[in-house]
Amino acid sequence: MKNIFLLLLTLCTTLSFSQNIKGLTKVKGTDGQDFQLADSVEVYTYPPKGGQFKIGINVLVEESQFNEEDSTLLSDSKFFNVEKETLGKSLSQIKVTEFKRPEPYRLRNYYWVHLEGEVSQRNIHRKTIVNEELFEAMNNSKRGLRGPELEEFIQRFNFTLDESSELPVYVYLRKNKDLKEDPSFRIILIMRGSTLLCVISNEVEFPVKEYKAIEEELGYTFTYFSKPNSRLKEQILDIAYKYTPL
Repeated sequence: MKNIFLLLLTLCTTLSFSQNIKGLTKVKGTDGQDFQLADSVEVYTYPPKGGQFKIGINVLVEESQFNEEDSTLLSDSKFFNVEKETLGKSLSQIKVTEFKRPEPYRLRNYYWVHLEGEVSQRNIHRKTIVNEELFEAMNNSKRGLRGPELEEFIQRFNFTLDESSELPVYVYLRKNKDLKEDPSFRIILIMRGSTLLCVISNEVEFPVKEYKAIEEELGYTFTYFSKPNSRLKEQILDIAYKYTPL
């Protein structure tokens, strides 16, 4: 899982089809600890409430701008990704709750810090929220999402194929939620042939209309599109365990 984490830090703040900021956006932090993100920067989104999204993001900051002793990030500190492209900046002094040193030597003068705050729903590209796009596609299709349409969806959101599983399994990991070395998942798609057998969702809304069974295990929601027997349930539960951090 550590290799997966390093890959995520490489990808997590570049534009891809996941959850992306729309326009230059001010993010409201706790007690006025605000920051700013550029258009199309990738973030983690929690379920919306009251017209707002709580978001999370992992960014690099220069060590001269961060005091490790009291976990304080200076105002007007620039945010970077691993390519050292600018993603935004702090608008005030920020008390950081999660940080770590990067492993690559070329980033020895930086820190990874995790930031959270709230933005308006209009400041998120809604078409980039994987769970929303999945249930909308399934609810709007008479046949359900399958075949070429499902393949296109998987490619669009850069799901990772788990080749170690007996069943075809595609995983969308939780980028930008925290700095843990063992990231959990946001959505897992489990296939049978060219159709969905089960969707495992983790702390995200998935109000699909047509299904055979819904069960809760390990804090996850298992939505089945074929009636599961005990052997299949055990097999799918093992897949969820694999992506559950210790």
